[in-house]
Amino acid sequence: MDNKIENSPFDPFVKWFFPKLLPLVPKWMTANMISVFGILVAFLAGFFMVISGFFTDIATGRFVYLLGGFFVLFTWVTDTMDGVVARARNQQSGTGYYLDHFGDALATVFIGLGIFATNGSHIVIGFMCVVVYMLFHVHVHIRKSLFKVMELPFFGPTEARFMITTAIVLQAAIRFRQPLDLIPSITGVNGSLSRFFGFTDSMTLIDILGIIATVVALFGLFIDVGLTIRRISKNDAKQRSG
Repeated sequence: MDNKIENSPFDPFVKWFFPKLLPLVPKWMTANMISVFGILVAFLAGFFMVISGFFTDIATGRFVYLLGGFFVLFTWVTDTMDGVVARARNQQSGTGYYLDHFGDALATVFIGLGIFATNGSHIVIGFMCVVVYMLFHVHVHIRKSLFKVMELPFFGPTEARFMITTAIVLQAAIRFRQPLDLIPSITGVNGSLSRFFGFTDSMTLIDILGIIATVVALFGLFIDVGLTIRRISKNDAKQRSG
C-alpha cells in the first residue's frame, strides 16, 4: 500500500535479489505471517543480546551476543520479504501495512534496548537511540500523510541494520565486557561524558558508537525537518494564493 521512494544504495540489489527468494516461501505462508515472524526475530535479537551477559564464560557470552547480531541482520530478510510476497501474491492489505510499520517500531525497541542492556553497556544510551529512531519514524509517516508518498532517506533501515550488526561484531571482538578507555578523560570513570550521563563506570565501545550515532542522526533529523517545514510552507502559500 506504500507509495514509496527508496534512496538506499542497496535498493537495486534488494529489488534484484529478494524476489528470487519467493519460490522458497511456502504457499501457505502469507505476507502477514512473515511480518509477525519478523517481530519475533527482532525480539529474539534483543533477547539473545541481553542474556549473553548472564553467561560467566566469556566465549559463550560472546557467541550468544553474536547470535543476537545474526537475528538483527535477519530482520532485513523478513522486513523485505513480507512486501515481496504481498505484491507477488496479491496480499496487500491494511492489516499488512499496520503490521509492517508497527513491527518496525517494536523491532526498534527490542534491538535498540537489547544491545545496550548488558555486557557493561548503559541502557540509557539505548533509550536515546530508540527515541531518535522513533522520531524519524514519526517524521516519515507524517510527511507521507502530507505528500502522499513515503520517501526513505539515503541512510535508511537497511543501512541501520548493517551498522548495528557491524557494531555488535566490533563489540564482540574489541574488549568484550570491558570498558574502552581509549580517551579516559572523556569516556573513562571520571571522563566528561561519563559524568554527564551520571555513570559510575567507564563506557564500552557500544556506548560510544551509540552516542555518535545519536548525534549524527539528530543532526540529520533537524535538517530533514527544516527542509520538510519549508516545503510545507511553500505548499501552503500556493494553496492560499490559488
